[in-house]
Amino acid sequence: MAKRNVDLTSAEWRNLVFADKNKEFGAYQIRKSSDKRHNLAMLYMLIGLAVIFVLILGLNKWSDYRAEQEALALQEQREAMMAAAALFVLLYTFLGGFLAESASDFMQAVVMITVLVLILVLSVGAAGGMGAVIANARSYDGFFSLFRTASPSATEVNAFGASSPYGFLTICSTLSWGLGYFGMPQVLLRFMGIRSEEELGRSRRVAIVWVTISMAAAVLIGIVARSVPGLDYLSNAEAENVFIDAATAFLPPVLAGFACAGVLAASISSSDSYLLISASAVSQNLY
Repeated sequence: MAKRNVDLTSAEWRNLVFADKNKEFGAYQIRKSSDKRHNLAMLYMLIGLAVIFVLILGLNKWSDYRAEQEALALQEQREAMMAAAALFVLLYTFLGGFLAESASDFMQAVVMITVLVLILVLSVGAAGGMGAVIANARSYDGFFSLFRTASPSATEVNAFGASSPYGFLTICSTLSWGLGYFGMPQVLLRFMGIRSEEELGRSRRVAIVWVTISMAAAVLIGIVARSVPGLDYLSNAEAENVFIDAATAFLPPVLAGFACAGVLAASISSSDSYLLISASAVSQNLY
């Protein structure tokens, strides 16, 4: 009688099964080498799993490495472009002085006001008209209030909580931005370089018209974009990219690049003015 709890892979069980049967070839030989095959299969399976694990880990590391290299390359490109822009501003300010700076600022102002109005018109069209924009803005508590503000939701796009009064620091910061505009060097520089007092009135009207249009367009872009599908933000910091996002969403690549150049134009306009004023101040005080 066969014993209980016999190992089915043991030679004892094999001999019991094949007792009085052919053991020279066939099933007996296959059964006899099954232990080796099972061990090899287990070994190959473990090796395969190890290879798959190493491949997944390697691909993940390679992906991280590529992302780091792309980020590093992008950072290097940014630094190179910043250096090129600084060199460009330095060269034309140094070679052309006030005339070159004023001429370049005029062209930059034209670019800025053009792209602002263009993006505003396209945004209003994408939002479904000013009626839809105003209705959406009114749905936010305190959106049109001059004395209260509401913070956007951190979990739901284009959703705001209950409004609250402006804090003291917020009021001071806002006043410093608004009132500081009248003392900006790039503004004073234009009036200081005027040819005669008779042109003050015309210069003042041109400046006021340009500021009114450009500032109103910039503010309205922020209001309109809250009603545009696809321009969804969870924080005020993310919403600061609305101009660039709208330009890339509504315009072909070439025109979007032209629109984004308006942001660069604003930066260059400030930098060359500061450069010219600081150079004038140093030369006046030293010589």
